[in-house]
Amino acid sequence: DRSLDFHALCALYAIT
Repeated sequence: DRSLDFHALCALYAIT
């Protein structure tokens, strides 16, 4: 389930 990991990274980058 790397899809979630990728999504989490995306979200992190979005808040930065």
